[in-house]
Amino acid sequence: MLTEHETVRLADELGATAEALGQVISENAAALMAADLSVYPYAALRRALGRVRMEHSGRLTQQAIVQRLEVLAGRLTPNEAWALALAAQDEAATVVWNDEIQQAWNQVRAVAEGRDKVGARMAFLAAYERITAQAREQQRLPRALVSIGWDAQQRAAALERAVAAGLLTQEQAGQYTETLALPAPVFNPMALLEGGGVPKSAPPELQAKLSSLRDELAKRAGRFTRQQVMARRQRMQLSNAKRATAQAVARYQGAA
Repeated sequence: MLTEHETVRLADELGATAEALGQVISENAAALMAADLSVYPYAALRRALGRVRMEHSGRLTQQAIVQRLEVLAGRLTPNEAWALALAAQDEAATVVWNDEIQQAWNQVRAVAEGRDKVGARMAFLAAYERITAQAREQQRLPRALVSIGWDAQQRAAALERAVAAGLLTQEQAGQYTETLALPAPVFNPMALLEGGGVPKSAPPELQAKLSSLRDELAKRAGRFTRQQVMARRQRMQLSNAKRATAQAVARYQGAA
């Protein structure tokens, strides 16, 4: 949400952008547009207005601004999103996707991992369209996510492209580079989230790090942590043991 000062500055920039497009809007109209757009980050709005001035040839509208906000934030068409979701499953490749694509993929993961690729794609497209439509209604932009692969060269190139596209800041990309300075193969976050992806040959300290990261990824995705899974397994084993004991007692009493 913009501050009052940023909203005033945005209104001024809207007026100047309209003038650059050969249009004159009143101060009230500019202030109203600024108030409507105030849910978006100021830096993103400034970049979008720059795109409007360079690319747009018609009248200045909120739709023209929001369309460019979405492109700059990495919102893809359904088919582009499907292709990127498939690429993110490659354990060697580092892919910068977003929370909308991840949500849609999570909904069709079981189908996609089976043999029905056509059905998985259709289900993904429908889920993605539903997710993005809801996000537009809530005036919410996608949030960039990084699926890290073990190939260091691909990783560096993918992060550089994401920085150039404005999806990640240099600092954010640097955090991934520093955190993942580990011997290849490193890990695939999606496999890690599913409970795998930790190399058995990895040193104990690395296994501990990746195990901790797996729990963190699980929490963010709203899934059970490894500790919770183990506790649930123990409860089930205890329940099964109690049931077996009760059945043995019943059989003994019946035979007596």
